[in-house]
Amino acid sequence: MPTLQKRIEDLARQVALDQIAQDIDNEQKFARKDDVVSTEAIERLMTLEGKVARLIRICWVQEEVKPLTLPVSDEANNDPFLVRLSSLEEKVSELIEKTWKQEAF
Repeated sequence: MPTLQKRIEDLARQVALDQIAQDIDNEQKFARKDDVVSTEAIERLMTLEGKVARLIRICWVQEEVKPLTLPVSDEANNDPFLVRLSSLEEKVSELIEKTWKQEAF
């Protein structure tokens, strides 16, 4: 029968092996920090989303503008950040097109 010290060493070794296996698994699942868009860019995108949503509610338009919806993926599996940015750009273009414009006298 193994001694208490031997059992503790075996347990510590097993915990270390489990931790290494988890670290390897996590490395494959999660994006590296360098691959992720900066926090500043994400904050700017969120601010822009809020401003566009507000403009949709208060802007004088000639035609109805539907509320802002932002997909997180597309058929081509592009980067979610770029998909949201593209959606925002399309909504801004729609707002510009449908905004009421005063005719010159």
